[in-house]
Amino acid sequence: MPNEDYLEAQQRNGLLRFITCGSVDDGKSTLIGRLLYDSKSLMEDQIEALERSADITGGGQINLANLTDELRKKHNIKEKVKGVVITGVDPNSPASEKRLAPGMVIAEVQQQPVSNATELQQRIDKLKKDGKKAVVLLVVSPDGDPSFVALSLQ
Repeated sequence: MPNEDYLEAQQRNGLLRFITCGSVDDGKSTLIGRLLYDSKSLMEDQIEALERSADITGGGQINLANLTDELRKKHNIKEKVKGVVITGVDPNSPASEKRLAPGMVIAEVQQQPVSNATELQQRIDKLKKDGKKAVVLLVVSPDGDPSFVALSLQ
């Protein structure tokens, strides 16, 4: 049978192909990303970008992560909220003094949307390189309430 020949050839191939179908925000990309991560099929620099710790303020750490379905569930973040999730804040940092907390989402840096932790860090690095002394972030609570937060880059 032709189907059996095809299946046997595919078993020797060593390549697995996926097709995902679903509506917007159904988690298609998250599923594929998780499969790649769990199967150790990501490059080391890609994993580092996913687990990046950002020193936004220069005076303390804010731990950031790309917003996944898992983090959305963990922090009860509404579907309409987009950006980079804060997963940890040094209690002695300026960010903590500004009441930034795990579960909040950084949606914009200097009124420009951010979609991942690497992009956010690159924007902060560029502001520092350009000699900027502060950054304005649009931070969204898990419930979707936005607020602007100014942080020193010194």
